[in-house]
Formats: sequence, C-alpha cells, structure tokens
Amino acid sequence: MHRLRAVARPAFAGAAPRMLCQQPEDGMRRRAVTRIAGLVLGFGLLVAAQAAAQGDGGIPAGDMNDVLRARIGKTVTLVLRSGKEYGGTVGEVRGQSVVLKSLSGKEFYDALIRRDDVAAIEIRNR
Repeated sequence: MHRLRAVARPAFAGAAPRMLCQQPEDGMRRRAVTRIAGLVLGFGLLVAAQAAAQGDGGIPAGDMNDVLRARIGKTVTLVLRSGKEYGGTVGEVRGQSVVLKSLSGKEFYDALIRRDDVAAIEIRNR
C-alpha cells in the first residue's frame, strides 16, 4: 500500500500574497461597491421622482373642456360618437368646440369638432 505524504507549500505559491499586491480587504471592497450601488440607486430614484413631478400626470379632473384646455399644444385623439377618430394637436378650445391642428395623416389640415360629438379623449402619456 502506498501512503500519501503531505507536502508543505509556500503560502504564495502560484499567486502573489495580498501584502505584496496592496489590494484592499474583501470587506472594504464590498462596502465600497455597496456604497456606490446605493448612490446610483438613490440618484436614479431622485431623477424618476423629479420626472414624475414634472410630467403632465395624465388626465386632470373636470369636464371635457377642462381636459382639452389642459392639453393645448399637445397631441390627443378624439373619438367621436360615430366611432371616427381624429388625432392631432389641440390648438384652441372654444365654448362648444375644439380646434385640432396638424391632423394625423393629414398634417396640412385642421379640424373644428363640436364638443357634443366627442365620446372620448385618448391621451398618450408614454
């Protein structure tokens, strides 16, 4: 029978010891990575919160005239009671009508639509 012998090896055989490389301890490196990750995450949340605060927030409270007035200069799609849809930029809101400018698919046309004919307002937030 053969017996296995234990062979003594130097502590840094095949790799340089930590003292010679002057690398930080694993614990220090982990803490540094954790701090950097926390800063990046915190900065991302701050940017997202500011973007949400500056965003238009969707549909404001009120009737259709209030919603359309809040969207002046922005793109909407008006769905009429007949089922026809008109998309474009809200140019002006009058007493019982709304002016859509640069209609979708007809960029050189505007439309004057009676508010009573509007069944829904579609707003694209993102």
